[in-house]
Amino acid sequence: MKKKSANAILLHDNFFPIHQINSMNCKEIFVVESPIDPSFRIARIWDFVQPQIVNYTSKKFNIKPIYISQNEIAELSNHSIITNRLKVGLWKDSIYPQIQSLQNNSSIHFITPSIDKISWPLCKGGYFKLKVSIPKIINKLIGQVELVF
Repeated sequence: MKKKSANAILLHDNFFPIHQINSMNCKEIFVVESPIDPSFRIARIWDFVQPQIVNYTSKKFNIKPIYISQNEIAELSNHSIITNRLKVGLWKDSIYPQIQSLQNNSSIHFITPSIDKISWPLCKGGYFKLKVSIPKIINKLIGQVELVF
């Protein structure tokens, strides 16, 4: 069995909370290329945002990113991976089997964005309960989230 390499980042969507990772012995950054039809709005957003996220992450850790397809995710089973949780929708439907396989066969750590940690407890009871709780979420976020453009 191969020895697991030091931490690697897997960027699979536009929601990786890079600001939550300050000290990490990151050796590799893997970027999953989107196989989603470019006519879908989510694919166009990904194509716009992803290069910015990759560039920022690459500079932060001084590592050149490695681009992979969804089918190559399973080949990362000899790495210790840090990534964010899958979101709902088309992208999750598309990538879930590969992430699940990786989770079953390697060391993977999911990080949860701060905004999700704050909003999840308020989501119990459905969308309406979340909707009326938005002011509470915003008040908790003030000073906790830094938007970088």
